[in-house]
Amino acid sequence: MSDLEIPDMVLEMKYETLLSLTKDIINLFMKALTDKFGSEDALKFIRPYFYENGKLMANFAPLLGIKGNDAIAIGTFIRFFEEKIMNIKGKTTEVSPERVVAVNTKCIFKNCEPEACLQFQHTVDGMIDAINPEYVWRMTKILTKGDDVCEWVVEKKEK
Repeated sequence: MSDLEIPDMVLEMKYETLLSLTKDIINLFMKALTDKFGSEDALKFIRPYFYENGKLMANFAPLLGIKGNDAIAIGTFIRFFEEKIMNIKGKTTEVSPERVVAVNTKCIFKNCEPEACLQFQHTVDGMIDAINPEYVWRMTKILTKGDDVCEWVVEKKEK
């Protein structure tokens, strides 16, 4: 016999499996770096790589039809990745051109190391700097740090 009988999967199951494997890889990667260097130094070490990736990702916003460069545009782009790519469940609780607040209640990273979430700060920093460096993104509540939800804010930087 020269062929293997490879089972098939429905597309949704393939996606969920790939997402779960990706989450596990990110979590293990961040755990290894944190175990070796400590949280602060691990996050500092990866920052330039994730930041540059975020700048590249910002090129997708116009391709998705996201116009503008205010908090609404930035928040929409972040929510797109959360909802459509990472299958994170949540909602926006505040929306204005100066400020967007979102609360996530279900996240695949919930049981991961905190650094698995904290590394996203670097990616989003790069995205925002490419879209409009007058804004900042920060996580105000984090599931992996014991909060009951994740919450983030996009707002204009204080001058």
